[in-house]
Amino acid sequence: MKLPDYNKSQLWANLRQKMGVNLIREVSSSKYHKIDEEEFRQLSTSGIEVKTLDDIIKPDDGTFEFKGQKILVYIKEQNATYFNSGYRFHLSTCSTISQMRRSNRYNTRYVQTMRADGMFEVILRRSWGPNEEKVIKMDVCMNCLKSLHSKYRDPLFYSRKDFSIDGYFKKFNN
Repeated sequence: MKLPDYNKSQLWANLRQKMGVNLIREVSSSKYHKIDEEEFRQLSTSGIEVKTLDDIIKPDDGTFEFKGQKILVYIKEQNATYFNSGYRFHLSTCSTISQMRRSNRYNTRYVQTMRADGMFEVILRRSWGPNEEKVIKMDVCMNCLKSLHSKYRDPLFYSRKDFSIDGYFKKFNN
C-alpha cells in the first residue's frame, strides 16, 4: 500500500494554514533497531551475553530492554555450592543489581533473555570437579518485584506467585 503525498493534500494544506505552519520540512527517517531472527531465536532460548547492563537499562523505569523489547537478565555462571538456595533473574535495576554494582560484580556477568518458561541455561561452577552446563528453573527477584510494584502498582508485581514472565512480556512490551 502506498501512502498519499500529504504535502499535496488540500485538507492538510488547510490544517497547516490554520496552525500557522508555512514551512514544510523533510524529516529524516529515524533509526529503528529491530530484533532480527537470529537474535530473537537466541533471546527465546539460550540468551545473549550482556557487555554492560548500562546498555540495556530503560532510563524512565529502570527495566531492561533490548532493541525496544523487555528482557530478563540473569547470571549464567553460578556457584554450584548454592544450587539449592534458589537462583534469581532480574527485570530491573533493583537493590540487588545496585549492590552488584557497588561490589564491582556488575558487568560481563549477565545474560539477557526473553525466555518465558522460567528455565535458564547456566554453568554450575564446582570447586571439586568439572563445571556443569544445565538448564534450571529460576524465580523472579523479589527486589525487582518490590521496585516495579512501587512504580506501577500492578498486581503482577505483588508476589512471586502472582508474577508471570509471559504476563510481564505481554503487558509491558511495546
